[in-house]
Amino acid sequence: MNPNKELQHLYNSLTPGQKNILKSKLSDSPKLQELVLLLESGKYSTTSAVSTIYKDDADLEFNVLKNRFFKLKAKLISLLEDLETTSDKETLPEEELELQELETKLYDLENQEKTLLRLEQLKKKCWERNIFELPPRIIMNVMQLRANMRLPHVEENAIEFEKASHLLYTLNGCYKLFLSIRNNKKSTQTELRLEQLRQIHQKNKEYHRFSLIYNETCLRFKIEKQRGLLQRQYQTHFQNFTKTFNTNPKTPIYQYFYQHEKYSVVNLLYWSMVYHFNKGEMLESVNNAIRISELLHKNVYLSKHFFSKLVLDWPIYVLLNNDKYQESIKFLNLYRTAYSNQKSILFDYTVLLTESLIYTHSFPKINHSNPNELFHKLNELYSKIAKLNEDEKNYCLLMQLRWAFILNKKEKLAELLKKEKFVTYLTKSSNFSAIVKLYEALNNKEELANYITYSNKLINQELDKGNLVSDLVWSKKIATHHHKLL
Repeated sequence: MNPNKELQHLYNSLTPGQKNILKSKLSDSPKLQELVLLLESGKYSTTSAVSTIYKDDADLEFNVLKNRFFKLKAKLISLLEDLETTSDKETLPEEELELQELETKLYDLENQEKTLLRLEQLKKKCWERNIFELPPRIIMNVMQLRANMRLPHVEENAIEFEKASHLLYTLNGCYKLFLSIRNNKKSTQTELRLEQLRQIHQKNKEYHRFSLIYNETCLRFKIEKQRGLLQRQYQTHFQNFTKTFNTNPKTPIYQYFYQHEKYSVVNLLYWSMVYHFNKGEMLESVNNAIRISELLHKNVYLSKHFFSKLVLDWPIYVLLNNDKYQESIKFLNLYRTAYSNQKSILFDYTVLLTESLIYTHSFPKINHSNPNELFHKLNELYSKIAKLNEDEKNYCLLMQLRWAFILNKKEKLAELLKKEKFVTYLTKSSNFSAIVKLYEALNNKEELANYITYSNKLINQELDKGNLVSDLVWSKKIATHHHKLL
């Protein structure tokens, strides 16, 4: 069989439940998600896949991109083959399970009237909940069943089927826009895609799901990148999202999957946590972070969905800034458990750097059981992250720098402070001269005492200007620690 036809056949052979499982597995792989969307559209070919999936790498030769695509396709085939033996009974939402049950009764002559009534009731429920994924199938089944029962053709069914198909097409278009925003870091493109989502929402105001999609996407991409800044825009999107969700708690957002209602509750808590943090309402923000942790701890399936769709660093950031060190460690352990079977550089990067952030931030109140081993792992990791962008590499070096200060590794500090790109990064993100002064003061009690006095004065000056001082406070804490040891 032609390899492309084989892949299409494998995908088409999956049950709806298995497709849900596949989509949840691909949450961290936008390129595989693009490939699945092509398979769903029926417009899949090697040429179309390469041009769509690797559109941001158009400057590379086609053969190079084609080789990358073949490796990507091999990954998907492996996943599809694994799914062939997976049962979907426990991974389908309630409406999907009911529809599957009713589809087995279409030719049950004794119960046709009852089945038709239940299909109509299920269709009504899906419309009320804006579950656009099911009405086309339900309506087709209704028309088939009416034909089996020799009932007259109802023109409204055909019209409703066309409407349902169009809404499903529009929903898939929204998801493509979402992926496009996530994969394209240019702010101009983000604004353009968000405007397209806004227009879809405006044209379909009678369907509240598009309101959820638009406002949640704005919270995710437009606002989250402006951490710490409370804007009227943020408040508007948050209030619209909250109001719509509270009125329609059974409506999925982008994807319709098993336990989507429970995920939506956690999703709302997440944005509430960010909202209150930006307003300076720390108690509410921390309580939301802890509540998220409690819910995820009870449900590993939900935990995987959470970490695949929302970032880990916000809850950690909230908890650390409120001295909730043990709670932040618990949150990191939830991430570890959710992805315990996933071995990748991205997983190692996230775990090691988050662990380093927690323990360097909480030092010396909470001490890591083996800081030298963690420091060694960070050094090893840096040699493996060539594909990451410069900011991600520099953040890894920043964690090395923090540990080097704590562990008093002056040679490593000297090495790090000679890296030009890293120094540029430090100069933009923190007070570089203060870092150099701390380095020069290490192992000298008098110089460390002078540094503590200097940092107190600098912290007060920056506070008067309304600037953030967390890095300066941390440096002062390290100086105080080493001063006590001498």
